[in-house]
Amino acid sequence: MDSSSQKPVASNYSKTSPVGAFVAFPTEVTLQVLSYLSVRDLLRCTRTCTFLHSAVNHSPELLYRVELAAEGFVDHAASDLSVRERLNLLIRQAVAWRSLRWRKQTTFTTPQIEFFHFADGTFIARPCVSIGIPERVLHIYQSSPALESGGAFPINLELETDANVSGAYHTFDVSQDLLVLGYQHHLPNDLPRVRLRLRTLSSHGSSPHPAASQETLELSYNAPAPVIRCRFRIAGPLLGVGTEDATRGYFVFIWNWKTGDTVLDMDSTDRASLYDFCFLSEYRLMLLCATASELFLEIRSVDQESSATNDSKVLLRLSFPDLGSQFFSGFSLSHGPFQSDISEGTPFVKRSDGRIYAIVLRRHRRQVSPAFCFVVHHETMTALLQQKETKHIPWDEWGPKNTRMIYRHMLRSEWATVINGWICNERLIGSVHTSYRRYEPRRLLDFNVRPYIRQLAMTPNHAGASTEEAGELVTEATTISLEVGIPEHTIAITTSLPFYSVPINLPDMERRLVSIMDDRHLVFTEDCRAPERDTLDIFAFE
Repeated sequence: MDSSSQKPVASNYSKTSPVGAFVAFPTEVTLQVLSYLSVRDLLRCTRTCTFLHSAVNHSPELLYRVELAAEGFVDHAASDLSVRERLNLLIRQAVAWRSLRWRKQTTFTTPQIEFFHFADGTFIARPCVSIGIPERVLHIYQSSPALESGGAFPINLELETDANVSGAYHTFDVSQDLLVLGYQHHLPNDLPRVRLRLRTLSSHGSSPHPAASQETLELSYNAPAPVIRCRFRIAGPLLGVGTEDATRGYFVFIWNWKTGDTVLDMDSTDRASLYDFCFLSEYRLMLLCATASELFLEIRSVDQESSATNDSKVLLRLSFPDLGSQFFSGFSLSHGPFQSDISEGTPFVKRSDGRIYAIVLRRHRRQVSPAFCFVVHHETMTALLQQKETKHIPWDEWGPKNTRMIYRHMLRSEWATVINGWICNERLIGSVHTSYRRYEPRRLLDFNVRPYIRQLAMTPNHAGASTEEAGELVTEATTISLEVGIPEHTIAITTSLPFYSVPINLPDMERRLVSIMDDRHLVFTEDCRAPERDTLDIFAFE
């Protein structure tokens, strides 16, 4: 989209005569005055008269501020692009995602993938163990242009193959050039251990990270049973590991990976079972917990500079409806990548509060599930934390108006994406429906609804709605009736967090097994009908 296609910020302004005082000023002076206004007041001014409406719509600087606020971005002054170039790029990206009109499609085949992690144009896959493939290897694709051109050849990183290594895990942070390689050890007559190697992503794991004071972090714990699963989270200098074993249950261990200091060591207690965790910021931690009758989120402070372990306190507890947690498995907190730094040359970046979280629950013993998902926005958490009247908020006082409950249809092949890939910033992707027995095609849901609500407010009777946007704004509340408990009884859950829904209309969608994304790509794995091979379809946006 070129500059001639820039959309005006308002179209229902009052057609009264402009105020004489403004006409008397040079345009440059008027624009300077308007530059001191907040975006909200700026939009109000455009509706007062033709003169101010025209002044704003002919100023790239003011239009850029409006579009940044609407799309949830902040400017990165270090970029070499001019304001007009940034504005045009921002608008092109927004229109492309709202209409799902990609710039380029690329397809190539890979060894069959068991687990993958995708963020910021970097794709790391762990192939399934099969003939001709090493038992433990990572395939690293770290070039967006190469992926988009179809000429991507992975760097193969061979993992440790010691006989005592019973599991291997990984995570990464592109902005910090950090690749974490985790190894699970269980030696005879010894305590289980989880060992983390801190490497640079740019070296494809061959070099230690220069910012880390220790090349390896190690966690030993007093449990005779081996680890069942591990999950890693990164937030700036914080590196967290969520580990579960058959005796101790789930527990969280957090380091400052740069200094090597232990920040937190917490496990399930008699009071509540701990199921997952994530970072709200570099100073706040969110835990997913449950008792026999209650599922809840607990937000805690984290002091990354404290010399004392577990220097943490509860800031907030948010209850969910009583679903009978004993009838569920696979509790998880899902969200997009936590960006601690801005990549060099980036013209704009998502605001730190431009994130959503999904609390995901799966029924026991279901090969094909709709997983129950409660979606909540980071802004909601921030607002609730600012309320100092109470630390424990019941579901009825916060949930119905601040969350959206959906089902997300999941094949077993998609379980690996529960933690990463299907959420990026304020968007999520998946098969979403409001009935447990109803299946709908996969859609893209955008929970940043500011641009869509603004458009409806500016366009009376929807007369000027853009034909380029093929989605639907959903603002009405939905009620889901759910059978829970023994004996089964029905509870009704009403939620109303607004979102914009765009259908993903691709040929042969039934063959596209797993869908993931970052801020510029949609990626689908497809059954290529060849033994031990997968097809990757990459759709690149502006």
